[in-house]
Formats: sequence, structure tokens, C-alpha cells
Amino acid sequence: MNRGRGQPSSPSPTTPHL
Repeated sequence: MNRGRGQPSSPSPTTPHL
């Protein structure tokens, strides 16, 4: 399981912030 690369506060922690 990948850590919150983008924003851990986002609904999807696995989704990189664009």
C-alpha cells in the first residue's frame, strides 16, 4: 500500500496531487 504521496488529507491518499 502506497503512502500519501500527494496529500494525506485528501480523500484518496494513493492519488498524487495534480
